[in-house]
Amino acid sequence: MVSRKVDFSILHSLIKKRPILSMFGLLFTIPLLFLLIPFLILTSNINKNSTSANYEVLLKEGLQTKGILKNFETVYEVSINNEHPIIITYTFLKEKETKIDSYQTFVPNKVKKLSKGQEIEIKYSEKGSVVVGFPPYTFPTYLIGLIFIIFPLIGLPFLIILIIKTTKEFYLYKKGTLTSGIIFSISDNLGLMFTKFGHSVTVTYKYKDTQGNLYYGKSRSVDLSEIKKMEKGDKINILISPKTPSESTIWSEDIAKKMK
Repeated sequence: MVSRKVDFSILHSLIKKRPILSMFGLLFTIPLLFLLIPFLILTSNINKNSTSANYEVLLKEGLQTKGILKNFETVYEVSINNEHPIIITYTFLKEKETKIDSYQTFVPNKVKKLSKGQEIEIKYSEKGSVVVGFPPYTFPTYLIGLIFIIFPLIGLPFLIILIIKTTKEFYLYKKGTLTSGIIFSISDNLGLMFTKFGHSVTVTYKYKDTQGNLYYGKSRSVDLSEIKKMEKGDKINILISPKTPSESTIWSEDIAKKMK
């Protein structure tokens, strides 16, 4: 069985022939995989100062006491209408013992009126504490997280089809039997809108295997200069699968030169 050297440049040529599959399959999945870890690190850092205490429950059921504002720190990683969340740190009395607590909040108009050492109202329980009038703020990671779910769900079917089609053709270039077919028709594929990416031609042809059985095939080629010189009835070089003769592809001269 023939075994040809097939490198990455040929794989790129095969992918390029399928612009729609590659755009949705690759762009909707691969970049997001690389961005996922940085996104998780960033959001975990932003929300690390969020409190797990339920603000509304503590307002209704928590014990009330006085507290002292010790510090407030701006979270510059998040900006909403040019305003930033604030981490407020405070002390308060809990059963005659001084406690210190902090959490992230986003109430710009109220925060601007705060000053260190200011007395504030606190509600607390065994589940935590909050400053009255300053609800906790948590960056809505789930909204952006939906992008990491929705886009791959859209792109995954395209990616699977792209892998299947490209793998089959990749195998033909590596192991396929070189023969010739007769062209039935040639049609132009413009590629992606406003770009030349994926510009190719589709060739329909007929051929016979080594046993004389007749088959019909259809294949794309990005080797435009070669194909556009041909017309219906001309011979064209093709590769046939040694295992499944019904599977074939055009033997592109452009790709063949890369294999020498």
